[in-house]
Amino acid sequence: MRCPKCGMMYVPEYFEDVREHRIFHGKVVNGFYARKIKSDKIIWEKGNYRITVVNYFSPIAQKRRAQEAGILAHRDTPFDFAPYHSKEDLDRRNVHLFLLSRKIRIIGFLILEKRDYIQKFTWKEYENAGGKKLSKGEVIWSIGLVWIHRKYRKRGLGSQFIQAVASYFNIEAQSIGWHTPFTGDGKKLAKSLCPKSFYVAK
Repeated sequence: MRCPKCGMMYVPEYFEDVREHRIFHGKVVNGFYARKIKSDKIIWEKGNYRITVVNYFSPIAQKRRAQEAGILAHRDTPFDFAPYHSKEDLDRRNVHLFLLSRKIRIIGFLILEKRDYIQKFTWKEYENAGGKKLSKGEVIWSIGLVWIHRKYRKRGLGSQFIQAVASYFNIEAQSIGWHTPFTGDGKKLAKSLCPKSFYVAK
């Protein structure tokens, strides 16, 4: 049978199938299970919510958490490839992963990376730009992907998430670029933070 909520196919008569479904279902419906551990690098905390940062130099346990969170986020996007792998090499993008947790569940995922093909657009200009080629310029941080679990959307968490990450780098959220194309929710989030103009950075 197929679970109507998480989409997993399993056989209810088999214990191992039921067990695997329970784990997968909890992850999809409630967020990736992740208790606090000593290697967490917490950059922001408020009530039951916290944000941790992961990069190339982080312990492998943190990288694997980021990879699993990225796989979960990928389920909600139309993109072809998972956004992050725990064994990625260090390169000029200097990829940073940010994980938003509530209690013992990761419910948000954000990739920030350095990009140098940049163009500033008003929203009207962006809609009319088509496949306009970007110009090479000064390197800026760019959002490769931002995701909030469906259960926690429409609470303002996406904008708070990005603003907290911007504060970590001591920059304004509006100075961060966006790696387009947008999803529908991503575009709404970008407009809420950058209502007049924004940077595309790839």
